Amino acid sequence: MGEPFYAKYALLFDDNEAFDDIFNQFNLIDLHLKDSSSGLYFHGWDESKKQKWADPLTGTSPNFWGRGLGWYCMALVDVLDYFPVDHPKRVGLITILKNLSLSLIKYRDVKTKLWFQVLDQGNRDGNYFEASGSLMFIYAFAKGANKGYLDKKYYDFAKESFQGVLGNLVTVDENGIIYLKNICAGAGLGGKPYRDGSYEYYVNEKIRVNDFKGYGPFILSAIELENPPFTDSTLNNGEKEFSVGLDYYFNNENKNGERFHYTWEDTANSGFSELGNLIKKLGGTLNAIKTAPTMNALKEVSIYILVDPDIPSENLTPNYLDEVSRKEIVSWVHNGGTLLVFANDSLNCEFVNLNLLTEKFGIHFNGDSKNRVVGKNFSLGKIDSFPLHPIFEKVNSIYLKEISTLKLSASAKCILENNENCLIAFSDYGNGSVLAVGDPWFYNEYYDNRKLPKEFENYKAAENLFLWLKDKINHK
Repeated sequence: MGEPFYAKYALLFDDNEAFDDIFNQFNLIDLHLKDSSSGLYFHGWDESKKQKWADPLTGTSPNFWGRGLGWYCMALVDVLDYFPVDHPKRVGLITILKNLSLSLIKYRDVKTKLWFQVLDQGNRDGNYFEASGSLMFIYAFAKGANKGYLDKKYYDFAKESFQGVLGNLVTVDENGIIYLKNICAGAGLGGKPYRDGSYEYYVNEKIRVNDFKGYGPFILSAIELENPPFTDSTLNNGEKEFSVGLDYYFNNENKNGERFHYTWEDTANSGFSELGNLIKKLGGTLNAIKTAPTMNALKEVSIYILVDPDIPSENLTPNYLDEVSRKEIVSWVHNGGTLLVFANDSLNCEFVNLNLLTEKFGIHFNGDSKNRVVGKNFSLGKIDSFPLHPIFEKVNSIYLKEISTLKLSASAKCILENNENCLIAFSDYGNGSVLAVGDPWFYNEYYDNRKLPKEFENYKAAENLFLWLKDKINHK
């Protein structure tokens, strides 16, 4: 249960050895508690095999307790939020999650789609559908599918089981108060009075209504089920793979000695973690381009995102887009790469060298700041008039604030105007293409409606953008 916090610490403080330790914690459980015939995990294991509840040969406790395994599932999917995408042990965690999920489905009740307090003994007297364990599995299935760790069918399994919770374990009184029943108050092994891990012990532990150990995963499950995985029927059907590289070189800000701002790993408002989740949901992979963008560094990516190049107030020794880097990027685009330039306003972005690059494609950032928003007056950043373009299909409004407008030449075309200002432009160049916007736009704060009212559909615009780019890549 502590591993997600440990993983976030390891990420924030760049402690790579800690990630090995985190993997080891999950792997030890997989090695010692897993039952080879069922694929389920026993509640406990005693290495010394001296505890009364421990099997004298294996050291494991005698039964499979639902919530005990539920904590393990939740921890797995939450740890992966912070585990580096290029860490060699990451795939091991995903493999454990896949195998365990496959086993859990076999022990789900056919009618209610719920799980029992003692997982494999559903027909025994006294056993019951336990809410907290069921909801923990639902959360792990839904999030695992949404993040791309599990097949999309597990989202459907989660949805079925959540309906089973609502239909069998939830009541609502005349005042609209919701009651979640059948939550095991707690279970353990050993201690005083001695807990022997027997079937009778688990089914006779106290049962509560509205215990937070059930309500927590109830809320988390509901959130995940509001964000279904991408379901395009053509996904992974002979399509080209696409990889998205995010610049960590020209945008290289640090806070308290740690890397932050516009990174895949940054889950705070300032990060691109949610955009990364979308890209993975669409079948893409993520890369961090931590060096100058040579042709060799870019050869593994089909889309390269340049975001908000640093100025001295953000980084005392910024890496500027020098002539060598500009030539490499231009050559990469000419050879078929797709460049996305997410700039910023006049107070936050280095435009001199950036313009020397984008002008090669007919795009010039004016370095101004339009759509200025005061406080929470979000309507000042609202745009709700769109041209016929794939990015804005079924989009009613987006949010763009303090944006640098664009001046175009050559073959560049404006694809979004507002008050006679060009806000988003696109240019074909050789075998590749460039899209430019004077705002980071899709970072967490204004992308997943953490702050924005629900009417703003930046998420839908991002999904449309990467679907469109993916389609262009597949037709090159």
